Amino acid sequence: MLSLGAARNPAVSATRRLPEVVADPDPTLDAFRPLEKALAGGKVKFDNPWAPGSTDKSPAQMWDLMRHPQPPYPTPAQVAADLPFAEVDHAAIHSHRAGDAMRVTWIGHATLLVQMGGVNFITDPIFAERCSAVQWAGPKRYTPPAMRVSELPPLDFVLLSHNHYDHLCYETVQEIGNAPLWIVPKGVKRWMRGAGIDHCVEMSWWDHVLPLSDDFKVVCLPSQHWSSRTPWDRNTSLWCSYAAISNGGSGSSNSAQQQQQQQEERFYFGADTALIPRAPVHEAIGARYGPFDVAALPIGAYAPRAFMAAQHWLWARAVDGRRERGGGHCAPDEALQIAADVRARRSVAIHWGTFHLAWEGYADAPRELVAAAAAARSGGGGSGGGGAFEVLRHGESVVRGQPRRYACKWSEAAAASAPGLAQA
Repeated sequence: MLSLGAARNPAVSATRRLPEVVADPDPTLDAFRPLEKALAGGKVKFDNPWAPGSTDKSPAQMWDLMRHPQPPYPTPAQVAADLPFAEVDHAAIHSHRAGDAMRVTWIGHATLLVQMGGVNFITDPIFAERCSAVQWAGPKRYTPPAMRVSELPPLDFVLLSHNHYDHLCYETVQEIGNAPLWIVPKGVKRWMRGAGIDHCVEMSWWDHVLPLSDDFKVVCLPSQHWSSRTPWDRNTSLWCSYAAISNGGSGSSNSAQQQQQQQEERFYFGADTALIPRAPVHEAIGARYGPFDVAALPIGAYAPRAFMAAQHWLWARAVDGRRERGGGHCAPDEALQIAADVRARRSVAIHWGTFHLAWEGYADAPRELVAAAAAARSGGGGSGGGGAFEVLRHGESVVRGQPRRYACKWSEAAAASAPGLAQA
């Protein structure tokens, strides 16, 4: 594994060969590939193939949004009461080795430290105070990251899902540096090079890469979302979700006996995907790469639903007749459906409890997740079938095959109202 101590050395990546990106030519996937339109300067504009323009907003929608009162930031007392932190198990994290069960640690927002098959990687890392183009304005954290970059174990690679500021942070990229391999969606590599990162590969949906050895595969997968960092670059880079698949262990130092004892593990990073009503995309992901031992799925930044998940004003109705389906963010009840669709044995909630990005209250997402799960389990509506769906504390880890060490109020409520939901 690579050490973060090499992150400041710009020559590190020049001595290493980038892994080959392999496309999947299966024609049955053609309906689930991104639309691409060539632009001047070699750039490309992307869109969701099942609903082109579905994440665009009309002037009327923008005006309607501005008329909604936005909830205030939570006070420190509210954060302490409702969003307690876990004690990070640094010893277990730094002693994790090939053959150990998958460990997933929630650092905050969509940032997870994932350890499986002897490999350490992080998702959408943001450790800065704000998710913004500048650090003196823009959405500010109301909960700090549960770990600092300096406290991470050596990272083998980084997964980036798209270029929004709450997922791609310049300050964090600089802090991590070139030591790990950066795996990004198509169109983001140009930005990475501008940030001084050349140890980077970019992929389109259904492409895969073997970042370390044949024992470990990372697959770039579809998502329903969009991209932009300025008003002038909308959708000029792709967005995605990922599957990480370990076939037992990485590295030539493992003995044949050790490799035989190690179990295949599968992790799904949903990133910022929304529910997709017009095409069975998540079902296709689950059929091809599931079941997943752990899926990380977004539950926040969804209100007001008529805006955050609204389709293009020309795409007037979703197939189920509800306007709050098919946009760019995922509500808690929709996350339950995605968990079932991708065949997740266990899911953890992300994309909530860190930044004030939408118009729901800071604790609405877990409350709605609990309510939706209870409705699904009682047959009163909603979606189920995706296994345990857990709301973690910041800094908490889940380990495949093991019960949780902590339980916050949302998990306890979920366990009471929907047995089996909050505990694997």
